[in-house]
Amino acid sequence: MNIAMNRIMKEFKEVVANESNGIELHMPEGELTRAPSNSSSTKKDIFLTGSVLGPPDTPYAGARFHVDITVVDTYPFNPPKVRFTTKIWHP
Repeated sequence: MNIAMNRIMKEFKEVVANESNGIELHMPEGELTRAPSNSSSTKKDIFLTGSVLGPPDTPYAGARFHVDITVVDTYPFNPPKVRFTTKIWHP
């Protein structure tokens, strides 16, 4: 197991254990890693899904925003890529 996988597993457990933070993380069914779509490399990225609660005292309070998270093989030296899958209206 590489550095990225070890670190992600540790951080995943910490986030899941703290239910009061409004963050949910999920490991997809089946394969946790997948090869980047734009690469012929043998390296595999870690793929997670999750959601965050909208901040209180804002128009987004109470809403849940879903994200796809791709953790690159060079994590923690390079940040994960996060993409919101929930459509968000910007006033």
